[in-house]
Amino acid sequence: MASLPEMRRAQIGVALVKIVARIQRKNSPLWRYGSGDIAYAAAQAHLAYYRILERRGEMHILRTREDFKAHMHTWSQAENYENLPVGM
Repeated sequence: MASLPEMRRAQIGVALVKIVARIQRKNSPLWRYGSGDIAYAAAQAHLAYYRILERRGEMHILRTREDFKAHMHTWSQAENYENLPVGM
């Protein structure tokens, strides 16, 4: 996984992200949480972190088609990507 500064240096303006919080299943080799409540809480914590990054201007959660278009317009007009938010 790349960091936000690495993505900017590579001129990657948008990334597809997902929040995964699996519930423990018998004999599963995947990393997981012990209950649905804990998995839900972990997923909400991940989303809260993304929102913190968005408030800091590090990233932009693209919620609509219009958000995406505006974000891509900003990136297409920029000459320097160092301080631009990465879309997610």
